[in-house]
Amino acid sequence: MYCTNMYILYIRWCCHLLTALSQQKDCATMKADTLNERTLKTLAEMARDVDWQIRERVAGNSITPPEVLVELARDPDWQVRAAVASNGSTPPAVLATLAQDAHPWVQLMAAENNNISPAALVKLAENPDVVVRLTVARHINTPPAVLADMAKDVNERVRAMIASIGNTPPALLAKLAKDTHWQVREAVAENNNTPSAVLATLAQDAHLWVQLAAAENNNISPAALVKLAKNTDVWMRLAAAENNNTSSAVLVKLAKDSHWRVRAAVAEKDSTNIPLSVLTELVQDSDRRVRFALASNESTPPALLATLAEDADWQVREKVADNGSTPLHLLKKMLEDSRFEVCRAVAKNPNWREEGRD
Repeated sequence: MYCTNMYILYIRWCCHLLTALSQQKDCATMKADTLNERTLKTLAEMARDVDWQIRERVAGNSITPPEVLVELARDPDWQVRAAVASNGSTPPAVLATLAQDAHPWVQLMAAENNNISPAALVKLAENPDVVVRLTVARHINTPPAVLADMAKDVNERVRAMIASIGNTPPALLAKLAKDTHWQVREAVAENNNTPSAVLATLAQDAHLWVQLAAAENNNISPAALVKLAKNTDVWMRLAAAENNNTSSAVLVKLAKDSHWRVRAAVAEKDSTNIPLSVLTELVQDSDRRVRFALASNESTPPALLATLAEDADWQVREKVADNGSTPLHLLKKMLEDSRFEVCRAVAKNPNWREEGRD
């Protein structure tokens, strides 16, 4: 028992020491040759410790010298090699070797390291492990040519990853937009680099989620949104109402939609893009949730806020009292409201806090 306890204390001491070494002032930018000779010697000795956990801590330490990392990269325990592979100080040449390690976890750690070279990523792109290929697909150092090849991967998750990343060329996205798997097409539809012409096609996709993703993309053209605003599916019309590219003419039509969600989405838009006559109709909407949206909108004209301040539903009035654009004179009038919740909202309104107390 005594020996066991001493061993545990030894482990804890070594771990604390390594933590302290890694937290030295400016250790992140400190070069190995400027470190104290005793520190380097301690790390080198610990790198040959009989316990793999100690060697693992040395391998993962950011101030461990490159020559020690090279030695630990050949360690018989895969956990130690994995720690070297994940270390941000590990040289690219060592990472290239670890990328071909026999253990899949070591390969994965090497693939995730920002220091790994494009040449090493080229080889990892053909790794049989789909998780490793996914990591390569989203790595910042992966060459465009490799991404193009990986766009033909047998696994749809890899192709979807290629379709979702920000540096995928538009031409390649256009090809992936024709993929047989809907999740790949959905990833293309969500990508901000996807051309508007491709989005227009995806907006008419056979799968609803692909259509929705295209409708929600701010690169989609106003012409495509005109068609989406006429879609029989309420979620498609809602997406059209929420899109920043939807024209005022389309918003006018959507303001009369049969579903309250669509009308509420129009009520939440910048009122400067919607005719006053349309907003006036929304003030009188039969569904209070539409009036909620208009009462909460800080771009709603003061005259309409005054009308909503007298709404029969006290929760609508509360939204007006809470609106940061509600004029001070209207807030003072609303203090006479019969509902405590409305008066409380007035008291919390920034306009009232700044000027109303005077």
